[in-house]
Amino acid sequence: FTNTAGCISDPSASVAVVSKPQVSIDYNGSACLKDDSQLTALVNQGTAPYAYAWTGPNSFTGSTATIDITQNGNYYVTVMDDNGCSASASGFVYQRYEPFIVNLQTQICEGNNITLSVNASGSPTYLWSANAANATSQQVTVTPSLPSSTYFVTVTNNLGCSTVLDAVIDVYPKPSATITYFGRDMVK
Repeated sequence: FTNTAGCISDPSASVAVVSKPQVSIDYNGSACLKDDSQLTALVNQGTAPYAYAWTGPNSFTGSTATIDITQNGNYYVTVMDDNGCSASASGFVYQRYEPFIVNLQTQICEGNNITLSVNASGSPTYLWSANAANATSQQVTVTPSLPSSTYFVTVTNNLGCSTVLDAVIDVYPKPSATITYFGRDMVK
């Protein structure tokens, strides 16, 4: 900088450039609503400590990194770091995924077969437990053993939402019968 008298000045100041925070949302296992659903704001860069401001369905608000949620819908978080820089992210939590096992008898006789079938939506995939041969079909036919057998199936829809269903089948033993011959002694 040169003034009218010809004096030259070289002003300088140091400027600190800080990284702006980046934030994403972790669904903690499922993007579908469950009894224990939580969302966590994951922050990269920026300067700790961070302040969290969540909003969501039905006037939901939260101010911690991890929040417990009870409703499906859009959730938004804004994170501000110690330098006053902020970043935002949003995520959608889908409604509960609740397939169920249909045509279920809960009691059968020893040696009989039973067919277990799942009613589910959303282009699901299936994985049955080992005692159902790890089948990947909508239904399986099994032969439960005494005194009862429990079968599990993990059902996952096209959104990646999973649920585990179980079926407990009580098995009644077959009655046992013996034939006794009561003979007479023959006298000669």
